[in-house]
Amino acid sequence: MVAVLAEEAAEIAARAEEKAKPKRLSKATKGKALLIFHHQRFCFVQNRYFLYDLETQYEIK
Repeated sequence: MVAVLAEEAAEIAARAEEKAKPKRLSKATKGKALLIFHHQRFCFVQNRYFLYDLETQYEIK
């Protein structure tokens, strides 16, 4: 389970870096682990969670 999530997170991070997105999101996703819960995407960075849409790569406020 953890290996599958880690593999999916690596793929998501690779796709995220290929797409243009806000600088804040770029810094948040670059080299960081993505945590996936119930089809929601969260990026944990410096003790904060960012929820964002993988389709558009924009942070959801």
